Amino acid sequence: MNNRIERLIQLLIILALTSTIATASGATMIDIQFVNHIQAGLPEQDVFIQRNDAAPNQVVRVEANDTRDPAILAKIVFATATTTPHDPFKLGSNPLGPYAKGASLGFTLQQWFAATGSGTYTVDGDNAEMKLSFQKLVPNGKYTVWCSRLTFPPDVKIVDSPCGAPDGAQNVLDADAQGNAAFDLKMKPLPDSSRETVSLIALAYHSDGKTHGASPGDFGLNSHVQIFFMIPPPPKPGEGWTLHIDAKRHISSNPDMIVHHYCKTVAGGLIECQLYDSDKPDARLIGVEAIVSAETYNTFNADEKALWHYHKTEIPKVEATLPDLSPEEAARVVKSLEETYGKVYILWDPGRSNNPVGKPEINILDSTTPKAPGFGMILAITGLLAIAYLMHKKRK
Repeated sequence: MNNRIERLIQLLIILALTSTIATASGATMIDIQFVNHIQAGLPEQDVFIQRNDAAPNQVVRVEANDTRDPAILAKIVFATATTTPHDPFKLGSNPLGPYAKGASLGFTLQQWFAATGSGTYTVDGDNAEMKLSFQKLVPNGKYTVWCSRLTFPPDVKIVDSPCGAPDGAQNVLDADAQGNAAFDLKMKPLPDSSRETVSLIALAYHSDGKTHGASPGDFGLNSHVQIFFMIPPPPKPGEGWTLHIDAKRHISSNPDMIVHHYCKTVAGGLIECQLYDSDKPDARLIGVEAIVSAETYNTFNADEKALWHYHKTEIPKVEATLPDLSPEEAARVVKSLEETYGKVYILWDPGRSNNPVGKPEINILDSTTPKAPGFGMILAITGLLAIAYLMHKKRK
């Protein structure tokens, strides 16, 4: 495999991996942001332009460099006269054309690229739900939603299946006069993605105004994938530690030392934080904090409770801050954590030695035990962790 294709696959995987959010209930929700082929680093596959220097009966695909030219973006796009197979990785003998020109589609390349889509895909055991919304589609256009499988080079394979019923009875939507559309579907979960083969959700426009059942139609001729989303591979345990909290009073030899917490929700409704001595790339892991709901805390015996701290009283004492969030976002996250309990395991004290010597210890900050609310609080925290992650992602 050449370096260009390897870099492209890495980009597609990275785009997908930025979208996963795990929920406390055990379900997994994926935040969906659709992209077009150009945004994904691929040639546009299903609409075509006529170049000024080309024969009048021929059209070609465009690539990213072409879209920097306003004159090209202003061109009317065409279908092809016959089916034009997808070749997103440019492995065939004629990946960009020219091809025999088909009918004008009646809109410009810029209008085609203006389409956007977003939503969520949630998997809970054997059930899944897709909730999608689209804007700036072809006005009054006929569309279908496809749940496809893509195997990356060198053994490229694309299998297109209708989302929902196998006969295509559930994957149809119509854009309104402004190009808006919505799509909600309860379904069986899609196959997991891997770094070799991924599941895709693709939105296809049908220039003939018809749907084609279990088939997407003829690509280039009457079926045109406008935007799509790659389902990310399941995250590895080392991924997703995205909520950053800074706090003091964790290191006995240096109470003013800032300890950097990187937190996420894990199995069983717990929240766990990795504790580092800095926020630099080579920071050292010096501890772990576990966070539980008040309901879980109340199941502990007295000896165990004494090892935990109550966040409502602890957060002000440790001067906690959330440096990656706005003040408003940080206040919401802090408020959600107040009625929870934490247990801090310090693996070693960097204030005493640059080496991990000595015995691990539990740092008890506060063991006050007011009356606790219910387990529902941990679900609210998970939602706010998701908000914090998305806000942080938007700033990147």
